Amino acid sequence: MKRILLLFSALMLSCIALWAVEIGGIYYFLNDDKKTAEVTYRGSYSSDYDNEYSGSVTIPETITYNSEIYSVTSIYDGAFSGCSGLTSVTIPNSVTSIGSSAFSNTGIYEDESNWDNGVLYIDNCLIKAKSDVVKGSYTIKKGTRIICTNAFQGCGRLTSVTIPNSVTSIGYSAFSECNGLTSVTIPNSVTSIGDNAFYSTGIYEDESNWDNGVLYIDNCLIKAKSDVVKGSYTIKKGTRIIGEYAFSDCSYLTSVTIPNSVTSIGSSAF
Repeated sequence: MKRILLLFSALMLSCIALWAVEIGGIYYFLNDDKKTAEVTYRGSYSSDYDNEYSGSVTIPETITYNSEIYSVTSIYDGAFSGCSGLTSVTIPNSVTSIGSSAFSNTGIYEDESNWDNGVLYIDNCLIKAKSDVVKGSYTIKKGTRIICTNAFQGCGRLTSVTIPNSVTSIGYSAFSECNGLTSVTIPNSVTSIGDNAFYSTGIYEDESNWDNGVLYIDNCLIKAKSDVVKGSYTIKKGTRIIGEYAFSDCSYLTSVTIPNSVTSIGSSAF
């Protein structure tokens, strides 16, 4: 089944790539329903695929296509990957999520002077942490808005993280496999938490952190265990965020009571 899903995803991706449009030297996927745009790779997965962004790239907050205005809200998986000539990217505040390996093997990524104590920041976005450098307690820079997909994945010697009030988004698998991570504070500025953001961390693996089969971190509901949460469930009062895919596997769940304190429900949470 997993192989079928992967093949289906690859097929869908190749089809979507054909719909990418180029505006001002940058390629985008467009969401006509929401009037949003996602920065993607140059070209497509066809034989003439050529991901060659280079020099300095400035991503605009909005673009216009066919007389319609689109807000640029995300950067797609691998959008700039392999662009060895890419030296800088300006990311606008309209961007709220950055996909996996978006900047891997770029000129920015390979230039050690861009790394701050083992962590790569681009503008106010935390892109990636080196697992062999980042350890113990780590404080994310003030002003950081986004913790990207897979940012700290595999940093097994990381024990605690201080997240500043400026952060609004924690990406998919951002801290997954940080098995030494036992302490993190999620500030009220955070409005979205990606699927598996804390999977296989010290927090996740410690059963004492689970409340009747549900993992909360601060006032955020991270994940529910499908073999425990059944029938009716009432989310804790004071909870602000229900993370992506939080209850997605709970096939025996029949009803959920959500308190008024919840301001954000992640995609496919149920």
